[in-house]
Amino acid sequence: MRFISFIKIVILGAILTLATAYNVSGQSFVSSKMKKYTKQYGGINFTVYKFSRSSSGGTKIKAKYFAQNANDRFNSWKIGKNVLLACSGAFSVDWTTQSPPLGLCVDNGHVVNKNLVKEKDKYGNSLDGLVIVYGGGEAEGGIAMKDIEKGRVCTQSPKRCYDIKNNDKDSFNFINWAESNYATVFQLPLMYSSEYGNNFGSLYNGNRAERRFLALCEGNDGVIYHLIIDVPGQINLNYSASKLINMLTSDFETLYSLSVLDTGGKNILYEYMNGYASKKADVDISLATNLIIYYTD
Repeated sequence: MRFISFIKIVILGAILTLATAYNVSGQSFVSSKMKKYTKQYGGINFTVYKFSRSSSGGTKIKAKYFAQNANDRFNSWKIGKNVLLACSGAFSVDWTTQSPPLGLCVDNGHVVNKNLVKEKDKYGNSLDGLVIVYGGGEAEGGIAMKDIEKGRVCTQSPKRCYDIKNNDKDSFNFINWAESNYATVFQLPLMYSSEYGNNFGSLYNGNRAERRFLALCEGNDGVIYHLIIDVPGQINLNYSASKLINMLTSDFETLYSLSVLDTGGKNILYEYMNGYASKKADVDISLATNLIIYYTD
């Protein structure tokens, strides 16, 4: 397990190697460190955006998260940066652009929502993944995730572990830590972790809809990768997750985690090429509540 900066948990990413046993088409090599392609596995077409976290060549792809009023903040922030992709991140409390993300959220030290979601929904899914986006140092732009249902979140400075789901005092102290350390954290449904394996129930529970995932893994070259994986069409969440987990654990040295991004009323996905944006999902980015951005300086 890799430990970097404040959070003593795995820095996550993802690599997808191309296996000849699978149908891979539509490769588009956007840059040496970002690739987009479509891959068929288990009868499902997965559109994959792969981001290398390697620092070779002096350029490093980074992730950034905006928790509220995302489009306005994104437009101000992106000046002078090479944006590669923008998509909806956490689920929102409501549909307004000012809506906070559902569950605990701290944006660069600013508490946006202090209410940790602990309950499962009617399909047995819960927001049991705590996402950390690093904002400085060597780990800047990296992402880590912890299963708060089954484990604790540990920090390096000070050295302390927090059971934020089951201990209210720990939850309060962790939020204070996030504020004082300018951390960015939010909750997502966690479908898989390398620590605890699959994290869902019946494959066919729930409605059928377009799905999007954030996969965090390590390649057999030792490089950390992030993947945004889009699953167009109408499909059950758990079923698509099960196929994707099988694909990634087969293709990757280590799959650290797989979490679900919002594709409901805020289904936003934009590709960027030479400064031009291409809309790839239903909702216009101007309506974004929160966004995950991939970019280089």
